[in-house]
Amino acid sequence: MNVITCAVLAALRLLIFVVQIWIWNQGMSGAFTPRESENGEVLHGDVLKLNSSEIAQGERVRELISAWCSAYSQLDSKQMASLEAEGAEIVDAFGDAHYPSSRDDREHFWAEGFEIIEPREFHPQQTFQHIQLPSSHMAVVQVKVTYPHGIRLKGREFIPPYSEVHTFIVTNNQHRWLIAGHIFVRQELPRTLTGDRQGSTEHRER
Repeated sequence: MNVITCAVLAALRLLIFVVQIWIWNQGMSGAFTPRESENGEVLHGDVLKLNSSEIAQGERVRELISAWCSAYSQLDSKQMASLEAEGAEIVDAFGDAHYPSSRDDREHFWAEGFEIIEPREFHPQQTFQHIQLPSSHMAVVQVKVTYPHGIRLKGREFIPPYSEVHTFIVTNNQHRWLIAGHIFVRQELPRTLTGDRQGSTEHRER
């Protein structure tokens, strides 16, 4: 691990804390106006203006997060772990921090959550909201993940529709961008949408 990456990871815990507090205090739902996706595809939302030297790096970062979102939609924990840096830190929707020590541990972290999900009815929709390059070796990306149809579990339990804001801290190590930090915060969908979905679900199951 090179000196630059060590320095980035050394500051990562502080950065994660600052970003998490900023999300909680500012709120993300009104900060951007992304376009929504009907098929779970990650779209190009509103992005901060990049100068000519940052465009190529920004596209690599976008490709990385798009690959992660695609793997997430397919419940592919192995592919997700391969896109995360050694020592990557995760703060989940409950505010709990996780520090998987190896690639196998990172894969197990995601696979454990996927075990209870009915894969045929898992259809998250992801939309880029924000991308920023504080330096040539670091990027902060925010993606909104929405579950408009809720999530059906294998035990037939049903989680009502909701959304999450995912903040990725990405670092460049030896010309490869990897996810070094990941925070996700849960948001409730509007009551009307949730109620309509629950009503249609109950009607279908009768």
